[in-house]
Amino acid sequence: VNVAPFDDARLRQAINHLIPRERIVENVFSGYGRPAWTPIPQLAQGSGTADADALEEELKPMNEYNVERAEELLEQVAADN
Repeated sequence: VNVAPFDDARLRQAINHLIPRERIVENVFSGYGRPAWTPIPQLAQGSGTADADALEEELKPMNEYNVERAEELLEQVAADN
């Protein structure tokens, strides 16, 4: 995050929107697992977070596979450079 171009949060967010988490779970793990929407593993959710479901609901839109949103962010980055 300290080296260009990755020092731009919009670029990092765009890359994040290009990770197909649900497809990874299905294709790599044969459906045995769940997408990582938050940095808190399922095992720690009960003891480490007051409301893990609310945290996941809040962060999921920032982590969902969304090519259109990634393109928007990349266009913003390109316009500023």
